[in-house]
Amino acid sequence: MYATVADMITRFDAEELLELSDPDGAGTIGQAIVEAALSDASYEIDSYLGRYKLPLPETPQVLRRYCCEIARYFLYKGSAPERVQTAYDDAKDWLTKLSTGKVTLQINGTDVVTEAPAAENTILFDGPERVFSRQSMRGF
Repeated sequence: MYATVADMITRFDAEELLELSDPDGAGTIGQAIVEAALSDASYEIDSYLGRYKLPLPETPQVLRRYCCEIARYFLYKGSAPERVQTAYDDAKDWLTKLSTGKVTLQINGTDVVTEAPAAENTILFDGPERVFSRQSMRGF
């Protein structure tokens, strides 16, 4: 996972997390519920990291932040306030830019250059010259 429950508590209001993750009213943040949201957010982030060899050597701060934002959105289960929706949309926009190479990942100011290597068992097709074409079929 790219973030922890402690990261969520540091980043967001503990009262908000309590409301979102304490369905029984026990008065404690539901660790398992928040961890599930963080796990789901991490899987979503991974879906954008196809250019990178996973796992990353270290979690970039930007991924930790966006993981928390996405997990927070997931905790609202479809009824997120506008500010939470906006943060989620911003995270997805940035991840889309990352997946297309418009932005890069950095760890301590250095670009992460762990692009996935080309497949070892690449299949190449080779065959004879083309027999039929638009030109050769004219007149039939």
